[in-house]
Amino acid sequence: MQSVGVLVVDDNEWIGEAVERSVRRCPDLRWTGWVATTRDLPALVRERAADVVLMDLDIPGEDWFAAIRALTRECPRTRSIILSGYLRADLIDRGLEAGAWGYVSKNEDLNEVIDAIRTVVAGEVAMSSAVAAEFQRR
Repeated sequence: MQSVGVLVVDDNEWIGEAVERSVRRCPDLRWTGWVATTRDLPALVRERAADVVLMDLDIPGEDWFAAIRALTRECPRTRSIILSGYLRADLIDRGLEAGAWGYVSKNEDLNEVIDAIRTVVAGEVAMSSAVAAEFQRR
């Protein structure tokens, strides 16, 4: 079985480093890097052979949802998961409508991030427990 390439898009380097440590411990996952911008994201995903992109929604100057739509359109086999500190139903809805395969709160254990990666690779939508609770509350 081929490993799953994981790329993090977040302007917070600590998030990238934390996810990298978790990914590197998993034999079925492969770290492809961390970037702080969505600029040229589809080209970067192809260059690094990323299968899953974990994307923050709070990158200054970036249109997060446009980046998700572009990634979905230009790299249809790559699955995006929103990794955000924002826990709002409207953002969850907009992210999924834009083409994201999942939404995970940054406030949860990194094991939930790893579980979400495996869930979207299996073809299912992934939501961390806090996100699912917010989604059900509406």
